[in-house]
Amino acid sequence: MFRKTYQREVRAEPEVVFDLCRSIDFHLQAAQSIQARAVAGQTTGLAGEGCETVYSARFFGFRFRLRMRVGGVDPPHEFRDEMVQGLFSHFSHHYRITASEGGCLLEDTFAFSLPLAPIGWPIERTLITPALQRAQVERLDAIKREAEK
Repeated sequence: MFRKTYQREVRAEPEVVFDLCRSIDFHLQAAQSIQARAVAGQTTGLAGEGCETVYSARFFGFRFRLRMRVGGVDPPHEFRDEMVQGLFSHFSHHYRITASEGGCLLEDTFAFSLPLAPIGWPIERTLITPALQRAQVERLDAIKREAEK
């Protein structure tokens, strides 16, 4: 399983960053490189406890769907979502927002694994991990930019 925690110092109130992390509309705007769309469940607005959204995204010329469910919401400090159906055997985000002098620290622990381990490991390491890391960095940088406007 790939797991990494990304951090961004953001010059904005924790509430602003929290809402951007859980905004379906902003997620779609920030994930343009993977052509993300919300196609079922809650498709707009702010995701809350128990919310399910089916996302469609394009990687390597193929379109995939993930049904994500929100659990573990503690405004404005924590937000978790996890795949309940889709291509991966595991896919999750755990956002933590901590107030700091001049703003807040945004941490996102991102984890995923492909099915068919160990057969899937070479594909995961060489193709999927770099592509998902680029998309994740793009999203967090977009959150930071938008929050600091």
